[in-house]
Amino acid sequence: MYKIKTKLNYFYIFLVLIWAPLQTIILKFDGRGRVVTFLTILVLIVNFFSDNKFRKILFSVPVIFWGLWVVYSVINSLFIGIYSADTLFVVFIMNIIKPFVVMVIVYYEFSKNSSGLIKLLTICLGLYTLMGLTVVGFDINNEGRLSSVELGNQLPLNIVFLIFFVCLRFSGKEINFTKTILLVVFSLLIISLSGTRKAFGAGMLIIVSTLISYINFKSVKTIIAVLLCVILLFFGYKYMMDNTVMGDRMAESSEVGEKYNTSNIKALNMLGDRTYFYILGWEIFKENPQTGIGLENYRAKTGSLYRIHSEYIVQLAECGIIGSILFLLFYLSIGSKLYKHWRWYPQKRNITWVMIGGFVAIAFINFTAWTYSFPVYFAVFGVIISYIKQIINTSDENSNTR
Repeated sequence: MYKIKTKLNYFYIFLVLIWAPLQTIILKFDGRGRVVTFLTILVLIVNFFSDNKFRKILFSVPVIFWGLWVVYSVINSLFIGIYSADTLFVVFIMNIIKPFVVMVIVYYEFSKNSSGLIKLLTICLGLYTLMGLTVVGFDINNEGRLSSVELGNQLPLNIVFLIFFVCLRFSGKEINFTKTILLVVFSLLIISLSGTRKAFGAGMLIIVSTLISYINFKSVKTIIAVLLCVILLFFGYKYMMDNTVMGDRMAESSEVGEKYNTSNIKALNMLGDRTYFYILGWEIFKENPQTGIGLENYRAKTGSLYRIHSEYIVQLAECGIIGSILFLLFYLSIGSKLYKHWRWYPQKRNITWVMIGGFVAIAFINFTAWTYSFPVYFAVFGVIISYIKQIINTSDENSNTR
C-alpha cells in the first residue's frame, strides 16, 4: 500500500504540473480538467484515510492558514456568487482546492524522500519547458517577444522554478556545477527572450540567493568563484538591457506606469501597466472592505477584459480584510520560520538560502501576477514548509542522542 500510494502521489504531482502543455499540445481534450479534478479528490481521500502523518500535516501552522483561506474563499464565493465565465466547479476544485492539495502532497512526499521529490519536480518543470517551447514563436505584434498563445506568461514563470529546483539539487550536491550553469543559463535565456520582467526578476532573486549561500570570506577560492559569477551576471544583465526586448520593456516600465498612475504614490510607477489594477483595486476594496467582491469577480464587476494582475490586490479587492489576513498569516508564518531557521541552523544555510530565494521570488511575482490558482507556486511552498519541519525533526533527534 505504501509504494502504491507514493506512486499515486508522484503521478498526481507530475500530471498536475505538466497538465497545461499536455492538455493543450498533446491531449487536446478535457479543457475543464475533469481528470485532474477526479485525481485531486482521490489523492486527498486516499492519503487522509491511510496515514496519520498526512493528517498531522493538515494541522501544521502554514497549512492551517492556507486551508482556512481555501474554506473562507469557497464559502465567501457561495454567498456572494461567482460572476466569471468559469463555473463554481472550476473555481472551487481547479483554482482553489487543487493548489492546496498539491502543497500538502508535496509536503508529505518531501518529508519521506526529499531527494526523490525534488528530482521529480525538476523533471516536471523541465518537461513543461520542453513541451512549451514546441508551441512558442516570436510575436511581431507584441514587440518581438517569444510567446505562446496556449501557455502565455506561465511558460517563463514555470521556468523560474526550474531554476529553483536546479539550484536546490546543486546545493544538495545531487548535480554538478557544470550541469547547473548550463540549465540556469538556458532557463534565463528563454525567460529573457519572452520579455517577462517578473519572471526575470524572480529568477535572478533565486540565483543571487544561491550565490550568497556559497560566500565564504575565509576562502579565497570561493570569493574568486563568486566574483566571477557576479561579473558574468553583471555583463549579461548589461547586454540584456542594451540589446533585448526585455531591456526595452524594463526601461519603459516607469513611463508606462506614470501614464496609468492617478495617485500621488510615485513608487507605483515601477509596476508599469499593472499600476491600473492597484488604483482600481484599492477603490473596490474601500467599497467592499470586509469580504471583497468575491474571488474571480473583478472582470464581471468592472467590465475589464483582464483579471487582476497582482496577488496582493486580488486578496484586498476580491477577498477583503478576512481573506487578506489569512493570506498574510500564511506568508508571514513561512517567512518568519525561514528566518529563524537561517539563524538557528547555520550548518544548513546553503539550502536555506535557496529556500529563501524561492519564497522571495513568489512574493516578488505577486506584485504583478495572481498566484493562488497555480499549483507550481504551492509545490514550492510544500517543499519549503516540509524542509523547515525536517530540520526541526533532525535537530531534535540529534539532541536526543547526545
